[in-house]
Amino acid sequence: MIGMDIAFPNEGRSPTPDVTAVAVANLVTQHPDQILLSHDVFLKQMWTHHGGNGFVFIPTAFTAMLAERGTNPKLIDALLRDNPARMLAGDSGLASD
Repeated sequence: MIGMDIAFPNEGRSPTPDVTAVAVANLVTQHPDQILLSHDVFLKQMWTHHGGNGFVFIPTAFTAMLAERGTNPKLIDALLRDNPARMLAGDSGLASD
């Protein structure tokens, strides 16, 4: 509708990396084979060259946050290597497949 200024509380705001790390650390204990980590760098400001986190954030800073929250290092390695490799090979890891 033209001319209506409607907004929802916290619309457009994403959770902080700490909040996300807590959520992922909890989820990974319940569904370790079903979690894929990803991030978005669609704006130039998100590139490391322009001061953003870039593509190094997940394998460095975010995995360190998971480790600080007690996630097993072998499980972190699986999140970075095994789960994506399985997904790209077409194996969901679910028993019904």
